[in-house]
Amino acid sequence: MRSSARRTGRWWNRRRLARDYEAHPHRSEAMIHLTMINLMTRRLTAEFTPHVARRLNNP
Repeated sequence: MRSSARRTGRWWNRRRLARDYEAHPHRSEAMIHLTMINLMTRRLTAEFTPHVARRLNNP
């Protein structure tokens, strides 16, 4: 579980969520929700890059 939290944090840092560019808090919250929906959808549908799939299959 710990490594998945680190991966999620790294993913956020590479994306727009590393900094808060939104003027309104509700927009920032919506951006976080959209990002997590995207991340979980990719995980559930196995749309990973090959190195990520290898890491998840070989704990």
